[in-house]
Amino acid sequence: MGIRLGTHVAATASEEELRFLTQLGLRHVRVLFTEDQDDEPFLRRTQRRFARAGLAIEAAVYALYKAPEIAFGRPGRDQALARVAGFVTLMGRVGIPVLDYDFFLYAPLPATGEAETRGARSREFDLARAGKFPPLLDASPTPEAMWENHRAMMAALLPVAEAAGVRLALHPDDPPVPELLGVPRIFGTMDAFRRALKEFDSPAWGVLFCVGTWAEGGEAMGMAIPAAIRFFAERGKLLTVHFRNVSAPLPRFTETFLDNGYVDMAEVARTLLDVGFDGLVIPDHTPALTGDPDGRAALAQSIGYMQGLFAR
Repeated sequence: MGIRLGTHVAATASEEELRFLTQLGLRHVRVLFTEDQDDEPFLRRTQRRFARAGLAIEAAVYALYKAPEIAFGRPGRDQALARVAGFVTLMGRVGIPVLDYDFFLYAPLPATGEAETRGARSREFDLARAGKFPPLLDASPTPEAMWENHRAMMAALLPVAEAAGVRLALHPDDPPVPELLGVPRIFGTMDAFRRALKEFDSPAWGVLFCVGTWAEGGEAMGMAIPAAIRFFAERGKLLTVHFRNVSAPLPRFTETFLDNGYVDMAEVARTLLDVGFDGLVIPDHTPALTGDPDGRAALAQSIGYMQGLFAR
């Protein structure tokens, strides 16, 4: 099928919202499911409703994967993982091929300020400011303890995903810093992903490649964006792509429009085309335009830009 441009949307999106997406020329989406939307009738109704609008669900996000019980190995972890595993099974039954997840959203990203990009409101991250926030936990886990907690997550989910024909796509830590809020972040370098490739050697495991996050890390990621895309694609592990640009690498960055960050997004698009990427590419964290409270104009601008880049 090749590259499929899309966007993320809530499972409860209105018919008007879905019609707007198809008016943009989109035919594929990533759907966000909350913890109370994990029964088969709901998934099937959602899939049918989106299909009537001409939209295929290419990837899903299930909110419960972010449970602190899972990230920190707390009591209740097995029950939470059982529910996530059940959702993966349902995805296989209805034909949703990819579950996107990460291992950092157990805690909200500290707001370090708002910036402007071409006069539009945008997220800014300043590591020095973030370092002044109080720790999330009374006692911080070690990096190896976080690896063990992720290992337990994969032990519960990968066999289920393999049986269901679903693939799990891991998003790198955003921002890719060694520690935030006193908690180690373990998926913020190329070396960490190499380790994950060895530890989770399963056809059901792969990568959600976030261009913006990789750009935030810059040289500290250990591999440039085009080379990293080729690395994962050559191994059949490139599952989903978030298309985003930023002003500069850490320690401080602002999220920008696709055409005015420091990354050459045309080169990124060419690389994805060259490797024959076969999956969903969506815009991510688009700056807010004036007079656009629901973000539709900003999304339309991003999608139009991407359609131009990926046209061949």
